[in-house]
Amino acid sequence: EACARAAALRSGSASADESEQEAEESEDEQQQWLSLRVRRPAAAEVAGSIGGKLWDASLLMSAWLLENPSLLQPAGCRTPRVLEIGAGLGLVGLAVARALPDARITMSDYDPAVLRNLGESIRLNFAGAAPAAPAAALVDFR
Repeated sequence: EACARAAALRSGSASADESEQEAEESEDEQQQWLSLRVRRPAAAEVAGSIGGKLWDASLLMSAWLLENPSLLQPAGCRTPRVLEIGAGLGLVGLAVARALPDARITMSDYDPAVLRNLGESIRLNFAGAAPAAPAAALVDFR
């Protein structure tokens, strides 16, 4: 169900603001909703980079991870550490941060413009919120 909603959002059959994309994912059968905001930058902000695109794979991966949060926390690990390499818009890292509020999450990208945008998405989702915000880091993985 969450994957179907994610695909509908991506295809445009669900409403979205031009500058911010809101993806809603189901956590369980009781229809509890998780709302994430991802800032979609203007093309000029991330010229020459693929980090400004909302990839179908990130929608599907986020939905799957939210439906299977136990797979993200190894047995005996109280504070999982997650490194997302090539975070782009950051949807997957933001979803993991919501699914595992005690985890230490670092979302990275090699493009400074993408990283600035990623920081704004983190702020939109975690300003004043109880869970610790993920960190954003410049990592040249190319």
